[in-house]
Amino acid sequence: IKLPTNILLPIDSHWSKERYKDVVDAFYENDEEKLKKARKLLADAYRKKAEKVKEKYINPPISTPFALVYVPVSGLYRELEDYTDPKTKEDLFMELQKNFQVTIVGPNTLFQAIQAFNIGFATLRVQKFALQIYDDLKHLHKRFSVHFSNITNVSRKLEEAMQEVNKFGTDARVISRALENIKDPGQSERTIASENNQKMIYGNSR
Repeated sequence: IKLPTNILLPIDSHWSKERYKDVVDAFYENDEEKLKKARKLLADAYRKKAEKVKEKYINPPISTPFALVYVPVSGLYRELEDYTDPKTKEDLFMELQKNFQVTIVGPNTLFQAIQAFNIGFATLRVQKFALQIYDDLKHLHKRFSVHFSNITNVSRKLEEAMQEVNKFGTDARVISRALENIKDPGQSERTIASENNQKMIYGNSR
């Protein structure tokens, strides 16, 4: 099954019919030793199945790091769910999850398990998307700050350049006037006299 992040969820099924029949028969015969042996053989069958599923299907990042094994009979599912290893005292379901990353599901739990994984991976995709947006915004803010700083530097340099241009213009006018005076010494006297006359006329008008 393809989950929301496009990752595959491996699902296989196993129906150990003969082993389950031995358990049922031993139960109705009320044979404790036979029942104990039949239950162990049934658990062993699902251990072997879980190992094969792990080797064949579990392949991250293409798949999830776990898989499901579907048991099509509710009675068989309950038998496996209730089984505890007599030596390790470990539940079979926990053992399969720990050693083979396989979860057993039955007719009443398959749909709920798939829904839970769908919701979980959809949430992860939203979180990943939100984190990507946040990272993009941080990057944009950093780029804008650098860009704004560059604009400020350029503006300052332009102001300095304009000041130099204005200074150069002033110096050029002074030099030009000095050159004119050198060419025509009388021009300086005429300019000064003209300026004095304008000052006198302005003063009398007041």
